[in-house]
Amino acid sequence: MQLPAHVRRWCTLVDTLLADALFPPTARAGRVRTRGTLPLHIRTEVRSGRDVIILSTYKDPHISEAVCALKFDKDEAAAQLLARLLDDFLYEELADRHHLYSEKIACVPIPLGEKRLVERGKNQIDRILEQSQALRDAEVPIAHLLVRTRDTSVQSTLSKQARYANIADAFAVSSTHTPFPYKTVYLIDDVVSTGATMNEAARTLEASGLRVLALAIAG
Repeated sequence: MQLPAHVRRWCTLVDTLLADALFPPTARAGRVRTRGTLPLHIRTEVRSGRDVIILSTYKDPHISEAVCALKFDKDEAAAQLLARLLDDFLYEELADRHHLYSEKIACVPIPLGEKRLVERGKNQIDRILEQSQALRDAEVPIAHLLVRTRDTSVQSTLSKQARYANIADAFAVSSTHTPFPYKTVYLIDDVVSTGATMNEAARTLEASGLRVLALAIAG
């Protein structure tokens, strides 16, 4: 049984207070927590030959700090803030798709490699999606359809050409999710740059017959 929204908020608050008592937040996380909202700048851009819906601008210091506070400081308040940014887009988007197209949609986070998952404790995309009220309201499932076939180098340290080679054939569809009952999925990442990772992950899903809508929190 799903808990009411106000109960979940109180549980999250208690968890945050307990975590802060044991592990005081970093200065970066502290700054993020003073912000009630993040700037939304929705646009669709072509990255690596693929249309990607991008919700905000990573060069905005408020956005980049929130992303880094979540990714490196494991700050749940940053996850909530980024989830609200995602919700600003999803509420209308999901309603339109349901009423106009009667589409059933799932969200697929781009997975981390095993080494990076151990370092971070949890995929930062999962943290955002789990805080999304829009997904809960629309009963959109979070489906871990993709797995990493190998660890890869950090994309941001590589040249544009090297990124394609680094990520090539790095994903596979999880056998635990076949057959999959949905035809359309949102493939979600936190930050898109060249789009090499997003494109490779989408290509893998499309090879299984899925329609992929690529979405990034920032870019």
